[in-house]
Amino acid sequence: MPDDSAARTAIAVPVSRAGIAWRFALIGGLAALTVPPVLSPMGAGLDGSWVVALNLLAAGDRFQFGRDVAFTYGPLGFALKPLDIGPNLGHAIGLRLALTALWWASVAGLLMRVRGAVRPLLFLASASYAGIQFDGGYDWNSSLSNLMLASIVGFVVLAYDSRRLAWAWPGVVVAAVALLAKFNVGFVGAGAIGLWGLLELRRDRSTPRLRGLATLAAAYLATLLLLFRIYGGPLGGFPAFLASSARISKGFSLQMASEGPPGEVLRLSAIMIGVAAWASVGLARSWRAAPALAIALLPIFGLYKGSIVRHDSGHLAEYACGIPALVAMALVGGREAGRRAELLRSAAAAAVLLAVGSLLPMDPGAMLTKGAHNAASLADLGRTRAEIRRIDDDLRASLRLPPGIRERIGAETVDVFPWDLSLVSANGLNWRPRYALQSYNAYAPALDRVGARLYGSADGPRFVLYSHAGIGSVGRGGEVAVQHPTLVDSRTWLELFRCYDVVDQRPGLTLMQRRGRPRWDPGEARVLGSRTIGFGERWGLPTGVDGPVVARARFELAPLSKLRSYLFKVEPPGVRVEYLDGSTRVHQLVWQNAGGGFLASDLPVDEAGVRSLFGEGEADPVRSLTFVGGDDFRPEIALSWAELPRAPEHHFVEVGLPVEPASIHQMGWDPAESRGEGDGEDPHLVFRLDRPAFVGRITLHSTFGHPTRGLVPVTVFWRIRGRDGYSYDERSRSVFAPTGQGHTISVPVFDEIDEFRIDLEDPASSIRLHRIVAGQRAEIEATADEGGRPVR
Repeated sequence: MPDDSAARTAIAVPVSRAGIAWRFALIGGLAALTVPPVLSPMGAGLDGSWVVALNLLAAGDRFQFGRDVAFTYGPLGFALKPLDIGPNLGHAIGLRLALTALWWASVAGLLMRVRGAVRPLLFLASASYAGIQFDGGYDWNSSLSNLMLASIVGFVVLAYDSRRLAWAWPGVVVAAVALLAKFNVGFVGAGAIGLWGLLELRRDRSTPRLRGLATLAAAYLATLLLLFRIYGGPLGGFPAFLASSARISKGFSLQMASEGPPGEVLRLSAIMIGVAAWASVGLARSWRAAPALAIALLPIFGLYKGSIVRHDSGHLAEYACGIPALVAMALVGGREAGRRAELLRSAAAAAVLLAVGSLLPMDPGAMLTKGAHNAASLADLGRTRAEIRRIDDDLRASLRLPPGIRERIGAETVDVFPWDLSLVSANGLNWRPRYALQSYNAYAPALDRVGARLYGSADGPRFVLYSHAGIGSVGRGGEVAVQHPTLVDSRTWLELFRCYDVVDQRPGLTLMQRRGRPRWDPGEARVLGSRTIGFGERWGLPTGVDGPVVARARFELAPLSKLRSYLFKVEPPGVRVEYLDGSTRVHQLVWQNAGGGFLASDLPVDEAGVRSLFGEGEADPVRSLTFVGGDDFRPEIALSWAELPRAPEHHFVEVGLPVEPASIHQMGWDPAESRGEGDGEDPHLVFRLDRPAFVGRITLHSTFGHPTRGLVPVTVFWRIRGRDGYSYDERSRSVFAPTGQGHTISVPVFDEIDEFRIDLEDPASSIRLHRIVAGQRAEIEATADEGGRPVR
């Protein structure tokens, strides 16, 4: 066994008593500024709702990460985004304070090994970026991701610099926590520890050193499995957790790319390249700072990718702020050989500090006071919880479902599509999540397939709360492409269409219920054709097809783009949709999932189109598709398409309604002719059904008139009296009706109603009603002699 006591003495950093006291004072100031927030209010929408979901999963024991659900955060993710739900808060506070205290300890240990008068201040300023709260609004460091990485790297740099393996033990524990809290953070943290181990073996391959490193590796694995068993569930789900987390992490740079200001990318890329070169050349030339930078390299790369892939202000602020703290590891330890090299080391760290600082939304007042505010909130936790609960209660009240929808769901299982899971907590729903908690997160075919399998199985939710929404991304040309809900987790969406019916719809929200039998069986699709198509080449939808058309498009990255996806990002392709009415829309594709099939012929523009599609198999008809933006892909796209069978929909019967209105508003009405003329600013007629009924469509056989116009605007509204009001939302449809001889206007409804209204939007218009027919849902036992005939 080699004696390394001389080596330890040689690398020890002499610090006087005054220097130690000064450094402890600096650490005290850092601690005062970086006390973390211990509790946050609930949120809604895309980001706020996944935080709610993490806390709901942690508070219950029904669903396990890996086996039942997958997300970018893991079973300890609730501690990074703590809400006052169930028993979570005590665990979250303890873990957050422990992680923060360990970070302070790592910074203290490192600071004692930073020599000089100015360099300790530079090191501390850089280190503070990992934990200080920059903005008075959103706490960008509240998730502790940067703090955990700084702790992991800091402890193993201490271990390397001091040649004492004991320093690495806290870093190993934090790395295990990080992997279960946020996988990508834990992955790069574990990578830093692995590289440190290689550097240790490079200089010391003795048996004691090997034994010590093996013990640390075993401790890491044991801590990981123990924490997963406590917070994640049975260990049988651990391999699936790792596999699904890796898929999501890999898919992020393949699918979620969005362009930001080129200057920001240039600055961050220069930092990344400079650090990599510094570490590589430095290791070859035995530079003093090189090992610390090499250990920090993979975590810096992880923060770089987190900043520039989804390049918006939020991701940039959340991830970039940790980079200076890691680069500052180069300041630890003895001097470089030569004053010039020493000055360059300090200048490089200062340049990174300033470059990253210029990108962050700094609020000096918040930076100086947030720590004290967080400490006061923790000291008076009862008051803090009461204030947060009031905020949470107000949010829950704003997210209450309409009584009819809530009563219909009852205690049955329900999922939310595509993402607003805050509805679950706000309404006390019996949640049955799909595997990828939110649709945009199902980047990979394997994740999409599991979600589709759930919706198509008897274990799937009884109800689905659906919103027709998608996230947007900025392309290289500056254009914004929004995802279409049918083109994200497209297999899952097709199973939603196959196995569910629309049973209620309110502004922004559609309730779907599982059907008695699916619309078609999986093997019933009829293949229509296949071909190779290029980007920018228009593909016309087949005509003369009775059922909906689904397409499969297989994309392949260009060889250099595969490397680019690991080192930088790739821009996902889009699809330009040309509708039959001549309008066009561009949507971003989740291109890996497109090979599994997506709806092509009837892409709903809005929730009224969703209602129509689920009601009769037709929505907004598509004329052609053109794939665009394939700079990172091979030019050939393998395209195939098939026809789905027209579903045995619920039977409807045509029921004739009286043409005599129940009420007349600002119209002159001739009952003998069933004719009305506008006589005011808001002329309309109201008609009522005998009782509430589910109506597929309302058909008006009528003649419209106008002194000068050939087309007159008409709006049909519908509602349940006493429950709904009339408004221009999903419960209305506006059309232009030809004037002159009699015409038929058919308005899709697919809703439970007992009253509808016909508005003449031009007061100079007139209407003569010949016949009104409502396609009402009939019971299975209904027969033709009941006065109606089955209709689609």
